Amino acid sequence: MVIKKTDKNEENDSKILKKGGKTMNNTKLFKKVICLVISLMMLIPNMPSNLVSAVETDPNGNIAWPNPGSINLRKEATKTGDGRWKINLTVEGKNLNMTSDVVLVIDRSGSMGGTKMNNTKAAAKAFVNNLLIPGNSSTRIAIVSFNDSAATVSDFKGIASKDELLTAIDGIKVDTYGGYYTGGTYMQAGIKQAHTLLGSSAAVKKSIVLLGDGEPTYSTKVTNVTGATVTKTGSDVIWDFSNAVLTFGTSRVGNGNDYTLGKSSKIDVSAVYGGVTYTAKYPDNNGQPTIYQAKLAKNEGFHIYSIALSAGTNGEFVLKNSASSLDDYYVVSSDTSVLTRAFASIAGSISYAARDSVIIDPMGPMFDLVKKNPYTWALEGTPEASTADIVISQGSISNVTSTQPNTISWNAGNIVEGTPATMTYYVDIKPEALPDIQYPTNDVTSISYTNANGVTANKLFNIP
Repeated sequence: MVIKKTDKNEENDSKILKKGGKTMNNTKLFKKVICLVISLMMLIPNMPSNLVSAVETDPNGNIAWPNPGSINLRKEATKTGDGRWKINLTVEGKNLNMTSDVVLVIDRSGSMGGTKMNNTKAAAKAFVNNLLIPGNSSTRIAIVSFNDSAATVSDFKGIASKDELLTAIDGIKVDTYGGYYTGGTYMQAGIKQAHTLLGSSAAVKKSIVLLGDGEPTYSTKVTNVTGATVTKTGSDVIWDFSNAVLTFGTSRVGNGNDYTLGKSSKIDVSAVYGGVTYTAKYPDNNGQPTIYQAKLAKNEGFHIYSIALSAGTNGEFVLKNSASSLDDYYVVSSDTSVLTRAFASIAGSISYAARDSVIIDPMGPMFDLVKKNPYTWALEGTPEASTADIVISQGSISNVTSTQPNTISWNAGNIVEGTPATMTYYVDIKPEALPDIQYPTNDVTSISYTNANGVTANKLFNIP
């Protein structure tokens, strides 16, 4: 007889370098997922309208600059050679004023030693700098770390105490013994500690940013399970724990090395199907209690972002199912730039001026976009940016029309104060252009976005 146990969200399709389960190679990592670095600022993607009082706008939904929730647009053309111009677009914003508390939960198990931890701390400090900006007194950040246990590295601190937060991050270290890095992965304890901190918060938005580099090797002892169901197909008995309610004790189980749990760490669970009582052992592994701990936090309205740092199959599965949604789940390498972009993307989900921005940028009638066939684009700071036709600081290029006029469609995501969204490309004037006549390099370029009132707004760039 085959016994199968399924959890509600079990889709063990772990892949590398992705957000929301979409795989990306190093070249395209930021094209489809990242938005990762700067799109990192959407903590509450669909902000309830009752959280922010309605803000006065113009007929197109725009808030006057530089009020909170407003955006400012700039477009510049610089001649670089005979018949060629460099075009720069910039979108800057003023973040909405809304109280927000964030707990950053960092893995410091043995496998995080060396470069991986150094890069994580660098990216975490960039995350703090992205959120705690001058003039923003409404956001606070706390730090929790975990290995064999969890500890609060820093309680909630705002802009006035940012240096203390940065120092606390620098102080996170991986334990060593006999010249080797040591420490298991008690991720559940880290989530619970963050939950406890947010439980006393009065902020409107409460978030957990969870980073792990491997599968949980510890969890908290499950003492009771109710609500599990069982069905039978042929000789297969199939258990469903997706709606089960777990009760935890106070002891830690697991050996610090393995994902699976031994028999002594499991309890008997019974359920009836067809008048017959069936019994199974639960949980199978340390991941199931960890995911349930995250579920408890989400049930209280806390938003969870998770970052799987080369975490392996089981680690990715746990982190993915701990996140509030697939859009809040990031799979990255330990490269500093990749990590920083992931944290920046999350920061942009938490604090922003405008959401879901899309720019439509047509060339002028007498200009052609300098591009390959097909066109290429890249994120600023990546190796591909040096040869790309279009370079952007965040988001993705969804389309460039091949017909005249060439038109760029740029999904820029959230607009965040202190981190302007930028796009750069080149245009050539057409041979038939008459001398001594000034032609506009672009036609009317527009941005559409969701404003502070949750309404679609539209605004036009200047024409250089």
